[in-house]
Amino acid sequence: MTSPDDEAQRLREQLHRNQIITAVIAAALVAFVVAAYLGAFSRTEFKEIPDWVSALTSVVAAAISAYAVYLVARTLEATKETLKATQEMAADTKRIGDAQIRPWVLLSNYEVINTAFGPEVLARFANYGFSPALQIFYEIKVECYRSVYWIGDNECGDDLLGEWIAKSQREYYLVPSGEDNICAPIDRNKIPEGTRYIRINLHCRYGDLISGKLLSKRYSQSISKGESLNADKAIQEP
Repeated sequence: MTSPDDEAQRLREQLHRNQIITAVIAAALVAFVVAAYLGAFSRTEFKEIPDWVSALTSVVAAAISAYAVYLVARTLEATKETLKATQEMAADTKRIGDAQIRPWVLLSNYEVINTAFGPEVLARFANYGFSPALQIFYEIKVECYRSVYWIGDNECGDDLLGEWIAKSQREYYLVPSGEDNICAPIDRNKIPEGTRYIRINLHCRYGDLISGKLLSKRYSQSISKGESLNADKAIQEP
């Protein structure tokens, strides 16, 4: 795949070639007209330029003019393509720069533990970016299903029996390398009868201080009822 830099260089070379060709043709046409004006053809046996020579000159001049217009059009097209490539490179540079300085609030640790009061979800989010995250919203949601099926390596719940928000928490800001800990108890009394599959959904939404954009990240973890609630499965991102 050709890079934007290579494409821009190719277009610049093409533009330079078109300029040289146009200049050479224009110079030849001017030289021909000047030679005719100075009487270069008077050394031949005829004292004036025959009609067929004038007609031929007109045809050649028209052809050269048409070709020059074609080269100008190609030059303008090449200039437009060069400008487009430059704009794309500038946009790529901006995206890379934004990604380097924006906040990145990601899940750094997750587990489900058993306590004297029942199971609890413990989640830790950290800002791995280089700028603060603002107006952060965390949410932990519990979904209970009657059964489970598989799509490839992903577990999916079937026949939703009940759902509720186990925890929602707001923070004003999170500095780079800072962490927020979220603890959400799971109320066993809210788990409907017949539940065989439980999914824990974690959602983090936050603002970018520099761009003003609202960013979001979601995670999910599955638990089969009856198994140990110690989370020993990898986090799945839907």
